[in-house]
Amino acid sequence: MYSVAIIISDDGNHTLIPAVPGRKIRVVNYCIVAAGSSNTFQFFSNLTPLTGVMHTVKGVPVVACAGQLFPSGALMLFQGAVGESIKLTTTENNSVVGGHLTYILAD
Repeated sequence: MYSVAIIISDDGNHTLIPAVPGRKIRVVNYCIVAAGSSNTFQFFSNLTPLTGVMHTVKGVPVVACAGQLFPSGALMLFQGAVGESIKLTTTENNSVVGGHLTYILAD
């Protein structure tokens, strides 16, 4: 299991997890907090949306957790296709977006 910090200070597409050849990236939890008054974010695998657009409220965390592990791997929130990166797109960013994301690699 791996974890990455989310530290973003501008709008646009941000690669959180680089592609791993021959593997899928399964996101098992994340926490995102915006310091600005109005932010939106969305997760992508390369150009494929993995979530809908989500809105944040200043200082209020957005948290999602699959919560359990099984022999076949973690329950996931979403996963990218084989060999694709996980990206986060932010808009309306008046300030910093921070947080963390936990993932595993799958065949």
